[in-house]
Amino acid sequence: MIFHKSNENGMLPPDMTNFGASLKKARESKGVSLDQIAAETRISTRFLSAIENEQFHLLPGGIFNRGFVRAYAETVGLNVTEVIAEYERLSEVRQSMDAPPEAGALQPKRSGRLYPVAAGLLVLVIVIFYLVTRH
Repeated sequence: MIFHKSNENGMLPPDMTNFGASLKKARESKGVSLDQIAAETRISTRFLSAIENEQFHLLPGGIFNRGFVRAYAETVGLNVTEVIAEYERLSEVRQSMDAPPEAGALQPKRSGRLYPVAAGLLVLVIVIFYLVTRH
């Protein structure tokens, strides 16, 4: 089981979990190095280290992250279902904390019509220039 501290609303600050530390502790208790896990799972030590350090932004994303966490947990003998559930909860909390504000909330909505207007004005300037200089 992976233990963690939570605040009043049940959300975890990203720097207050021990998800990665629990994985590392399980690995070390089996006497296995990251290189050995990498060889067995065919996952880069860089990604395994990112999981242990909870630097999920360094992982490739998508379903690969879950697969990496699953393989790591299986290799060190942890309950895969619990580890995956904890990873998903933790990554969801981090995504909601890192999410940018809604599109358009801070920036005015730009119209896609600026380019045709600029092109029309350029044509108009060229025509006027031609009419003025031809005499």
